[in-house]
Amino acid sequence: MSEHSGEHMTTSGGGTAERAALLLVSLVAVGLAMGLGWVILVGGGWTAHTRELLAAGIVNVLAGTLAALPAIMMVGRGGGRVAQAVMAGMLIRVVVDAGGTIILMAPGWAMDKNWLLGFVGAFYCVLLAAESAVAAWVVRRGK
Repeated sequence: MSEHSGEHMTTSGGGTAERAALLLVSLVAVGLAMGLGWVILVGGGWTAHTRELLAAGIVNVLAGTLAALPAIMMVGRGGGRVAQAVMAGMLIRVVVDAGGTIILMAPGWAMDKNWLLGFVGAFYCVLLAAESAVAAWVVRRGK
């Protein structure tokens, strides 16, 4: 038992659904956004910019997965700790997204920087909304 808040300190058993949701939200949300973005571009007669779309998707999925790790480790230790871990994860996601985008903007990758930044920003917003919803669900369950 925690002497400060009375939260239980179990780390095994239970919380499997919460851990899976936190881990998979970035893949599902960004995957759906990528598919929808590609359909809109191709359907609208624009160039698909597939390289930039895929690169931005990979960066966001990586960032979202790394950002979920602190919260996944806190599942089972109380909603307050999960909420704090989600906040730490947001910082991780911003740093990984920014770093990945900077790397992809290097001349050797030959990316259209405007489209790359647009896709990274769009996927960031989609993922922020999805991660926030899943995190709120986990915290409300008190896991």
